[in-house]
Amino acid sequence: MKLFFTIIVALFNLCIGTVWAQDTTATKEKKVAISVFPAVGFSPETSLQLGGLGSIGFNSTLTDSSGFQRPSTINPFILYTLNNQLLFGTESEFFFKKGWNLYSFFRYYIYPEFYFGLGSNTEGEDQETFTRQLFRVNGRLSKTYDQRFFYGVVFDVENAQLSDFEEEGLLLQQNPLGQEGGWLWGIGPSLRFDNRNHAVYPSRGGLYALEVLFYNGDYQYINYSLDLRQFFSIGSEKNIIGTQLFLDLTSNEDIPFYRLPRIGGQRALRGIFENRYIDRQAAYLQTEYRRDLFWRFGAVAFAGVGKVFPDWDRFGENDLKYAFGVGLRLQVLPSQKVNVRGDFGFGSDGQTGLYFTYREAF
Repeated sequence: MKLFFTIIVALFNLCIGTVWAQDTTATKEKKVAISVFPAVGFSPETSLQLGGLGSIGFNSTLTDSSGFQRPSTINPFILYTLNNQLLFGTESEFFFKKGWNLYSFFRYYIYPEFYFGLGSNTEGEDQETFTRQLFRVNGRLSKTYDQRFFYGVVFDVENAQLSDFEEEGLLLQQNPLGQEGGWLWGIGPSLRFDNRNHAVYPSRGGLYALEVLFYNGDYQYINYSLDLRQFFSIGSEKNIIGTQLFLDLTSNEDIPFYRLPRIGGQRALRGIFENRYIDRQAAYLQTEYRRDLFWRFGAVAFAGVGKVFPDWDRFGENDLKYAFGVGLRLQVLPSQKVNVRGDFGFGSDGQTGLYFTYREAF
């Protein structure tokens, strides 16, 4: 019955968003597309969720001389749950003249989170909660070299305050670094090669990115990320295959436990709970089949594998995790190819997850 309810809620969200969506034209050369829609959902972790999502797209930089489509977008959101969880923020990406690109993600959370322990062999029955109050701004400023190669810097600033630990719980027993919260700020180089035909919903081409962040503040460590994505069409652009390989690696042990690399969540191995498997290193491979259906509707099927591990000496151990599932898409901004998505995934150890958000997982 609970599964039936969550699917109905997701379908309701996908359909009702079109009532609020509209495209407006500011000038003949510059178009603005706006969509605002309510967000209603349910999950065992959050209970009932209420709020709203929005999307604003700008066509002024839609197509450069190379033919690549790179629209600028702003995606604000606000959510409140019956478990007293508050989330609001804005994810934005702008493509300017002369090849400049700015991506930023601001969010403020007051959010009870789950802790299962460290490593790849955690047990679901060990689940416990704590509260994290979080302010974070991260992003990337880069410039194109030849309309496909981007170079620049990545940045990340965060303040976290933790509270409401369970007495005699696993978190206090294991005492991982980071229970006192604190400040983190980091900056480092970013290199990307991007020849996708569309930045929001590509049907061919690839994105290959390497970023390094040098963190300071109350904790000092280095984070390395490698993101490799490839897309191609089968027969026509109504049938798309996308694949992503992602490595999230760190340099030492001076890392707060709530910032450790992980697998799972709404973008990586959907179906695995986001905090279920955390460690100093993480790697995953996922693929997705995307199919246009009718009107603005589409469907996807996805699958992936991944793992977390403390160091490369332990990478070969047999603790691979898997996830797979299906989803629906509704194109709320046709001119920008921005989708609202509802995904239902199944993961290792009997886990399931329902996700409702905007844009694609990768």
